[in-house]
Amino acid sequence: MPDVVYDAILGSGVNLRQVTNSSFDPKVESLAGRMSGAAVISDQFIVSSQPEASLSTVDIGGFLTAFGVVGAVVNNGANVTIPFQKRARAGTFVGAGANMVVKGITDCPVVLNPQTITAPRQGAPTAQGQVLFLSSDGMVTPYSETVNQTLAGQLFSAMYGLGPVYINGDLVPRQVGFSVTFGLGWSEPQNYEGSVFASDIFLETIDPVIEVQVEDFDLLASILGGASITNVTAYLRKRASGGTYVADATAQHIKFTFAGGLIKPQAMSAQETKHGNAGLRLEGRTLVASTASAVTAP
Repeated sequence: MPDVVYDAILGSGVNLRQVTNSSFDPKVESLAGRMSGAAVISDQFIVSSQPEASLSTVDIGGFLTAFGVVGAVVNNGANVTIPFQKRARAGTFVGAGANMVVKGITDCPVVLNPQTITAPRQGAPTAQGQVLFLSSDGMVTPYSETVNQTLAGQLFSAMYGLGPVYINGDLVPRQVGFSVTFGLGWSEPQNYEGSVFASDIFLETIDPVIEVQVEDFDLLASILGGASITNVTAYLRKRASGGTYVADATAQHIKFTFAGGLIKPQAMSAQETKHGNAGLRLEGRTLVASTASAVTAP
């Protein structure tokens, strides 16, 4: 039977809810051996494997808790689980004892790499992150794949929507969406002594970016050629169950801030009778995120 996504576990007691996309790739590389000048392969060998998972979710608060803004390391890989739930013919799901689980291994670290959060004009913002499985010594396989498993119960967490963006204290008018790119530049996974699996990876650069989409072009006229950033604040409003949004004054919303950097105008375009669209690229120095903020003007 086919499988579908399920809540991921990204550390002891750390759950990622409302997963919308889940993938796992062992990334196996092979080596072919041939006799002198031969066209046909004589033998084949496994050279390396760098297993990784990719997760997308609308549980933005849970994502930021697990991944942070500069990544996170789960030192005991056994606390990381990427499950897949088995469907039932002519029904929903088979249930207990029938599911597939990818799981980290004890003492093998797992690196959590936040990539993007995208907030559209309407609908649910989506976060995407990468999960890298490292070996304890380069030879121990850092993950397992196990079938016929019973999965932990799922819970529904919060959902969010687009909120206001302020640049240098001023509200960005006619703003229709923004995205956060965490901008983590990692080294290549490191293999030593001819090991099959990587046992190290290093964070080399951090270049966070917030890109804002607007339908009022006037703001771009004030930043010809770019300008400096004193402060940037971008909000995601928490949705209220059975209603619209939690009150702005309630400290339950998500806030992203920059304290310095550059603002760069991007292309503006319009076509026929439709509204035009323009972009603002905000290149910050240090990104700070809060999952318990009120929505207020800075």
